Amino acid sequence: MLPRDFTATWRWSTALPKSRAIPDQTAGTMFPPGTEFEHRQVRVAAGCLNQQHILKSAVTFLWTAVPDRMTWRYGERGYRYLHLDAGHVCQNLYLAALSVGCGVCAIAAFDDAAMNRLLGIGGEEQFLIYVAMVGKKS
Repeated sequence: MLPRDFTATWRWSTALPKSRAIPDQTAGTMFPPGTEFEHRQVRVAAGCLNQQHILKSAVTFLWTAVPDRMTWRYGERGYRYLHLDAGHVCQNLYLAALSVGCGVCAIAAFDDAAMNRLLGIGGEEQFLIYVAMVGKKS
C-alpha cells in the first residue's frame, strides 16, 4: 500500500482523451471535463488561496496522505516520510512533464479544511498534502 492517494482533474485537449483511465491505479480518482470539472476547478482554486492559474491548467493533481500507512512501520517519523514521498512523486511529475514539453507548478499553499472538505476526507486519517498543475509552457 502506498502512503498516498491522488485525485486528478483535467481539461479536454488533444493531448489527453476525455476519459482516460490510469492502469493499475486503484487509489486514484479522476474527474473528466464538463460542468462538474469547471465547478471543481473553481473550488480547487479557491481552496488554494485563490491562485487563479489553477483555472487554466490542463491537469491538476491533488495528492492525499494516509498517515497510518507510514506510521505503523516507522512510528512518528513516518509522518515526516509522507512529506518526502509527496515531494518525490511531484519531482517525477516534473520530469515526466518536461519530457513531453509541458510545465508543472507545485502548490503547497492551500486551506487545509476547505480542501479536505472538497475531497470528502476527514483531515486526520487522510489529508491533502500537495497539489500540482500541469500545462503547456507559455
